[in-house]
Amino acid sequence: EKGYRCFVVADGCSWGERPKNAAHLAARFAMMLLEQRLEKRSECTTQKIAKNMLKILTQVQNELVLKGDMVSETTITLACIADT
Repeated sequence: EKGYRCFVVADGCSWGERPKNAAHLAARFAMMLLEQRLEKRSECTTQKIAKNMLKILTQVQNELVLKGDMVSETTITLACIADT
């Protein structure tokens, strides 16, 4: 509807519950933030989407740090594909 599709992929580093928790938390939180930020804007340029994605990555990192011992490290990729 908006002219773009967004995707999030996260993978915990190493094995076990803590990396798995980190990946799940990062993916869910990032997608929630993407939906919130991009739905508020009727016209998003690719530059605005990219800036929002950088802000979202920072927020995800901060959320993981706050969870402390519940999570460990993860890698995360955000992607938005414009229909144009």
